[in-house]
Amino acid sequence: MQETASKKQLLNWPVRWTKISDEIKELDSDVLCLQEVQSSCYDSEVRKRLKIEWLKWLKSQQFFNLLERPFLERLRYKCRYLQKRNLPDGSLIAFKETIFKKVLTKEIHMWHPDKCPTGQIGLLVLLEHIKSGKMILVSTTHLVF
Repeated sequence: MQETASKKQLLNWPVRWTKISDEIKELDSDVLCLQEVQSSCYDSEVRKRLKIEWLKWLKSQQFFNLLERPFLERLRYKCRYLQKRNLPDGSLIAFKETIFKKVLTKEIHMWHPDKCPTGQIGLLVLLEHIKSGKMILVSTTHLVF
């Protein structure tokens, strides 16, 4: 019974977001792909700006601008998010702005009344490695099967 309760607690969004954000920080990946990102969570958590009273004190400090940025930007990621047309979730590609620069983004919307009525997406980002000039194509999708 306790195991079931703890599993249910893990589905609680504040608990999940804490674990997800801790994992993102710990991994410190150059490129990050996430699927099933709820648009409301993307707006309120992933891109959330810190609005804490004590930030007023930090205004004159050197690191204020860094703390004011959205979560992924504070970790030096640039993001591309694509929401599904008729669903509240989408996919995200993030990359370290100090390592890559974005060359091109392609959004793919897949929809068919019988085969894919929920509408699925594909997101592709062509990146250039800043030091070597080599290109890398990053893609993410979440398909119904």
